[in-house]
Amino acid sequence: MADEDALDIWPPPGVTGPPLLSEKFDRRIITGIRHSVGAIASAAGLAGQRLDDFILAVNEMMTNAVRYAGGWAG
Repeated sequence: MADEDALDIWPPPGVTGPPLLSEKFDRRIITGIRHSVGAIASAAGLAGQRLDDFILAVNEMMTNAVRYAGGWAG
């Protein structure tokens, strides 16, 4: 499967329901979204270092998306 075809299977088989969080964002609201992601992940059972690592990964993805995608993403 080509990389561009990977988007054609979202959501993955067996996943139903709405996304946990779907937001358009720019650099001004990354902090707020990061806090929302942390709360959602914590409520889903992530804790400790795994929670911190997940929040960091999401933050880095958002920052890179904004930095290299013209100032906003979503």
